[in-house]
Amino acid sequence: MSTNDPAKVPDNNLPEMGDWRTAKPFWVTGIGAEVLPTPLLAHQVTVTEAPGKFHSFVTPSAPALHLNFAWKLARQASTTRKAIRWNTARNLPFNVGYEINAESVGPLYDYFEETMACAIASFAAVEAFCNGVLAERATLPIKAKRKRNGVEDEVSMSLEDAERLLTTDEKLKRYVPDLLGVPTPSGKKPWQAYKRLKDLRDTVTHFKRKDQAKHALDSHEPTALHAMTQLDPYVLPEAAMLVLEYFHSKEVRPRWLHNPSWLRHAE
Repeated sequence: MSTNDPAKVPDNNLPEMGDWRTAKPFWVTGIGAEVLPTPLLAHQVTVTEAPGKFHSFVTPSAPALHLNFAWKLARQASTTRKAIRWNTARNLPFNVGYEINAESVGPLYDYFEETMACAIASFAAVEAFCNGVLAERATLPIKAKRKRNGVEDEVSMSLEDAERLLTTDEKLKRYVPDLLGVPTPSGKKPWQAYKRLKDLRDTVTHFKRKDQAKHALDSHEPTALHAMTQLDPYVLPEAAMLVLEYFHSKEVRPRWLHNPSWLRHAE
């Protein structure tokens, strides 16, 4: 039972609601027709049973887990980056370059690892959110357009098939907006941030030779590794948050999206 009287329902952002990554904490204000004098805090709980034993725990939000991990990695990568030193070098009179200091090779590789993991975790937060919306809102079977022998046709999918076979692009552009009743983000600022995040995530997940090093004739072209040396790691979780916030008005955002720790550290 719920109430519209704000004086009777505690703030959803109170510390006593538990960890910010919790999936669905809520206040119980009544049982049946009985209004409780003091609201009770409740959580969604996961219970796994086996013969003679069970395990239970407060259910976390999958997007929140990924996003929190991404913020940790962004902070660590930002710190690691400060330890990297470059030496100024010249190979032509008017060509200034930068060579990694020998003692900075280890920190540089640490920075690559942390930034790669941050990109993967940030993208995973968006993907987990999309799958959660499908699971909670979609009417089965899920209809999708697919090509068969060069001809586009509509096919029916189970939830499991839709989660597996629909691309994250498709989920974000069509299915999640339709299910939540909001316009597609395609072409808007959140979509542009998502595409930049996706490009980096795809690159570091499926490293090609050209992403690591170029042939001699193409050595002037930047690689994905070079792009990471120029990257502000914080833009990765911020891109994921921009996408997730697009689908929630300030009034209905889940508690975990208000997480006060998901901010840049003062540099």
